[in-house]
Amino acid sequence: MRGRKEGKGTYKSIVGAVYKGEYKADRREGQGCEWYANGNEYEGGFDAGKRSGHGTMLYAGGDVYIGQWRRDMKHGRGTLRFAAGGVYQGAFRVGAMEGQGVYCFADGARYEGQYKAGKKEGRGVYQFADGSTYEGEYRNGRMDGFGAYQYSDGKTEVGRYDCGIDVGAAVRWSADRRQAWRLWDGQLIEEISLDMADRIARAIGHASAVERRMEAMEQYASRDGPSTVGNASHRSVRSRASAASGASRKSRGAGRVDPLVDGTAIVGTAAFGDRGPMNEMQAMAQSASAIAA
Repeated sequence: MRGRKEGKGTYKSIVGAVYKGEYKADRREGQGCEWYANGNEYEGGFDAGKRSGHGTMLYAGGDVYIGQWRRDMKHGRGTLRFAAGGVYQGAFRVGAMEGQGVYCFADGARYEGQYKAGKKEGRGVYQFADGSTYEGEYRNGRMDGFGAYQYSDGKTEVGRYDCGIDVGAAVRWSADRRQAWRLWDGQLIEEISLDMADRIARAIGHASAVERRMEAMEQYASRDGPSTVGNASHRSVRSRASAASGASRKSRGAGRVDPLVDGTAIVGTAAFGDRGPMNEMQAMAQSASAIAA
């Protein structure tokens, strides 16, 4: 048909985009380069007139994507380098990060785990720039569900989270694993035995994840690092929420009093109304003991 584009050629659209490459049946098909009116530049595969297969997009803002495309969207495996310095390498679906991936942040932090619709979702490991590590569950980009958090000085906590905030029962160990404390909603309550701490941890979360964190604790304790921790003030909820989104590490809340430091360790249920943290924790421990038996 006369005027039908076939083979190689150059075409400028009415919206200002310029394409140079292969055509088939009057549509972009095969390899080509396209310069868009907004400043973006693409080089790679086309199918039925749309970006498909492997290609590289240079965005006007400085971001660079190298990877697979489908119907003009990032889809499959790829690497996205952000102008601000971060790099994501992993799976994409319909234009967004989705599936398994690794995100290295500009400040040195690193996340490896699952994504959905561009946000952390499912299980993942977040290594903060200061050396602290969170391993656990995410939902909608925040820590949500069971997780274990290891501070850079070796302290480790196992507990549950809701929208990035500590909820309910949790356990903390010192770096040398010679001391343990129970917590409730992120607040230290009292020192407990190591056996009780292990049983509560297993009742709270997944046994396999607890075992992995125990092994990490043992490795840390065998080093020549600090051996007495657990008396630091606990982080504030505001700081914790920030850390949960991946923006900063889990802080230790300077304005909050640690009941184990000032000698006023909380006991019983009076400080928590009807929530009964001590009773619930004891029930958890008893339940875990029954399962183990």
